[in-house]
Amino acid sequence: MTWEYRGYRPKKNLDEVTVGPPSVLDSYYRLLNFNNGLPRDHPLIHVQRKAIARLAVMFCEAARLRSVRALVYHQMDLYVNGTITSLITRKRITSWSLISAFALHCWRREHDGIEGYLQEELDKLHPIDIYDANLVAGEPDGELLLILYREEAFAGLQQHAPEPQLQ
Repeated sequence: MTWEYRGYRPKKNLDEVTVGPPSVLDSYYRLLNFNNGLPRDHPLIHVQRKAIARLAVMFCEAARLRSVRALVYHQMDLYVNGTITSLITRKRITSWSLISAFALHCWRREHDGIEGYLQEELDKLHPIDIYDANLVAGEPDGELLLILYREEAFAGLQQHAPEPQLQ
């Protein structure tokens, strides 16, 4: 997901994306008579894109990221709309590929029979405030939810791989 719904850019507009039951209903009614044949400058285009962005955050991103799921669950329980106020959650929504790339790095190494992970790969997650490999995948604190988490594959995340020896 590139996070560009033909002009609506939640990277810049996440403060406009509300989550909660009223947002689901509003998005449903706004998209009920969806018209993709409108000219790009038609005012309804922005409304439709915003509705799609809301649903994408509530369903797709909440299925993928634990912090988003917690926010959506909270708003659903309260039956009110809320915005994504956490800057860290916003960063993780727009940079989820960094998290999944690290998880794939760990999986590849495990698949190749190499224990641990490279510290430089974990360091790539610092901009989104992940400093510990255990915060990437798995229970109870892993951010990624849509990963084939196997304890044997990710159990050794506490140790990073030794640096390669130059010959």
